[in-house]
Amino acid sequence: AKTQLGVGETKGKNYLFEIDLNSDGIKEYRMENDSVQITLLRTGARVIEYIVKSKNDNVLFKAWPEKTYNDKKPFRERGYYPYGGFEDFLGQASMETHKLYDAKIIKGEGDFVRVEMNADYYGNHIKKTFTLYGNSPLLEVRFELTFKNPEANVLGPQPILELGRKHWTEDVFTVPTMEGLKEYRMLPEKYYGQAINVKEGWNAGYDTMEDISFVGAFPVTQPLFLHMWMNHPDNAEAPHYYVEFQPWTPITQKTTMYFSYYIWGSGGKWQNGVDELRKRNLISVR
Repeated sequence: AKTQLGVGETKGKNYLFEIDLNSDGIKEYRMENDSVQITLLRTGARVIEYIVKSKNDNVLFKAWPEKTYNDKKPFRERGYYPYGGFEDFLGQASMETHKLYDAKIIKGEGDFVRVEMNADYYGNHIKKTFTLYGNSPLLEVRFELTFKNPEANVLGPQPILELGRKHWTEDVFTVPTMEGLKEYRMLPEKYYGQAINVKEGWNAGYDTMEDISFVGAFPVTQPLFLHMWMNHPDNAEAPHYYVEFQPWTPITQKTTMYFSYYIWGSGGKWQNGVDELRKRNLISVR
């Protein structure tokens, strides 16, 4: 087996605590340091907020706790439900969207903080471990899957992005394709998507007006492809403007498999985030 290891100096102070933001009796988890404020939901084990403090901006689209205009439609819960944040497609919506995970704090303060969330899906087990490192924006989401049902064969981890005040044409998204860097922007008049073969395991976004960026990193050889989706309000199940980048990853059956996704959001251009992840040996290359 091959692996990568990044080692850095211990520094900074992080905090982790429980909080009930919508008074429903179900605790959310808040991870925080000088760089970012992150909120986790037990429902779907999501990162629902990733706030870059220097810009006071959540780089992730968030609908929760609000619901869609057609929330009361019969069988609405069986369709895709836009909570927002960083989530994953796993047999949406019957398996993933509304599942309430068991959660526990592994480390509540110090040079890193960590939460584990576990759930059972019809005998298939998934654990997500969220770790915020140092006095930095670096958030790791580590998936551990032990699956036996062949119908659940692909995991689609995805950040649902809304950089700045809104997702609009000033936002530019960059992907390292096999042919070189390629840029994408939203089209106000329609939604569209594309499957992308990537040379390196990352994608980035940058709001050119508000000077804020997002970088997501993942093991480049695990996914089948990187799926880009520019959403539009014409989408009846998710009537919003936002963009998704999903590394569609096969699920290995009848064993335990792992997948890690890294998030780096900050003020400034996206190249800075890629450089910081590369310094930590978190950018994988084919």
